[in-house]
Amino acid sequence: MTEASPKRYVILAEEFSHDPHYAKTARGVMRYRRESVVAMLDSKRAGETDDGVPVVGSVQDALPYNPDTALVGVVTQGGHFPGDWQELLKTCVSHGLDLENGLHVRLHDIPGLPELAAQHGVELRDLREPPPDLSTATGENLEVDATIVLTVGSDCAIGKMTATCELDLEARKRGLKSVFVPTGQTGIAIAGWGLSVDAVVSDFLAGAAERLVVEGGKRGDLLWVEGQGAILHPIYSGVTVGLMH
Repeated sequence: MTEASPKRYVILAEEFSHDPHYAKTARGVMRYRRESVVAMLDSKRAGETDDGVPVVGSVQDALPYNPDTALVGVVTQGGHFPGDWQELLKTCVSHGLDLENGLHVRLHDIPGLPELAAQHGVELRDLREPPPDLSTATGENLEVDATIVLTVGSDCAIGKMTATCELDLEARKRGLKSVFVPTGQTGIAIAGWGLSVDAVVSDFLAGAAERLVVEGGKRGDLLWVEGQGAILHPIYSGVTVGLMH
């Protein structure tokens, strides 16, 4: 779990950059890691600007802004790539761009993409890929000398991550050793570390939360743990309860 390294993102948001729900990752990175974004790709809005960021219509149009990484900026139900995005991803790789992806479908599972990445010497990073050594909780988190706050929501996409980031920013302004603890793909893209807990085997969810708290405790003594799912939603409440426990 390393800190965010310097990047120059072109955010891939084709057909969804205007949508605050489907473009959740794009919105989050634009708001909390704006300095790393050099362009946004959405052919429906080519020629516009978004918070000062140029919106381009193709990968080729983004290249003059010198991006080094293409970030998948959309979040879809079920985590599948929309439309013909696989070709878009291959175009990015063909132009020498690393890829970062937060959807459930892994970049390494897209036919031909790993081979193309190897050919062009670029890196494929799946932000939702859990570490292979996760296991059940051990109780190590009980030894962390920190105040731990978890955001919990009654529904999905209502601002749990935003509230967590804002609380962390305000605490830092007040001189506190505050840490934003990312538990989802957008938070990981913002902070450069974390675990996407909704991709973890359910038996190991408590172990993942424990690892995040232990790592956060090494970074500060006020931990804002990003909430996931929805406490009242039957589809998504499992991950919420797992974090709470």
